[in-house]
Amino acid sequence: WSNLKSIECFNELDYKLRGLESLKINNTKISFRDVFFSSLRDHYSLYVNIKNNFDYILKKYNPSIIFLGNVETIVGNSVSHFSKQKKLKVITMMHGRLGSFYKYANFDFIYLFGKINKLELINYGISPEKLVVTGSPKFEGVELNSKFDKSILITLSGPGHAVSEKLHIEILRVLSLIIKKFNNKNFIFKLHRKDDIKYYKDLMEINNVKFIEYSDDEKPDDLYSYICNCECLITVSSATATEAIYYNKPVITIDLYSEFGHIDFIKKGMTFHCQNIFEIENSINDITNKSKKYSNKLSIMNLHQDDFFIKENISPSEKIIEHLIEAAN
Repeated sequence: WSNLKSIECFNELDYKLRGLESLKINNTKISFRDVFFSSLRDHYSLYVNIKNNFDYILKKYNPSIIFLGNVETIVGNSVSHFSKQKKLKVITMMHGRLGSFYKYANFDFIYLFGKINKLELINYGISPEKLVVTGSPKFEGVELNSKFDKSILITLSGPGHAVSEKLHIEILRVLSLIIKKFNNKNFIFKLHRKDDIKYYKDLMEINNVKFIEYSDDEKPDDLYSYICNCECLITVSSATATEAIYYNKPVITIDLYSEFGHIDFIKKGMTFHCQNIFEIENSINDITNKSKKYSNKLSIMNLHQDDFFIKENISPSEKIIEHLIEAAN
């Protein structure tokens, strides 16, 4: 594939891609064909590596089931389709928020945190027989550190996926004003893997701000300790919102361009949903003063909490293990 013209279906792809409209970015036309083949070149070495590792695993272990921690990644998506070609059963579990991608994903079963996730995937046309609600094993055995400072925790996902670079920069500009306004409070930014500290240069000069960049050496339960010790969590639409709700922490969601109101936990009114700087300021004051609005939000959170993280006598891990054994047999 390093020589794209040697691909069996190259001519067909080339013909179909030429028929598509060009993308227009900043008044510059960009050929979708060029974008597609450029992406193919960039990712092909990764694809080959995944395929070679997959073939090695099949030869050495001869598995009947392939379990994927995340079917959304290039690795997970590729392996799921290799498995389908070999008629192997694919089992996966949800990672963060779900989305329409799952309409095209290949799996026999997926383990879900709550019944609201099952309804979402059914609405995408996925068979209910594939959907197994187990609860979330990520909270099991988490040792929470109570020595963390009381603060407002901010978890943005950085530009990419649902948030453009322009929107990300605008959100940080608004948050900078908020942080300066509430100079008596401490703010902690927990950066996502795909975020970049370069966007935060101006914020780094503010005294009441702290940053936690992603590190492979960090304990995975650190985030939950920050959540449990925070006064509230501020995000856009990150899955950390549901994790804060799990720990009964108030959540402020920022939606400057009215793009995220359809998201399940926002739609149910579980967060302080803010569309401008004044609403963010008022929400922080409501949380600080434990106003009537604050009490109402906590009531709504408690009402719908089990929709997102089902809680039963049997642990999520045990439910997953039981189902895996059943699937293997």
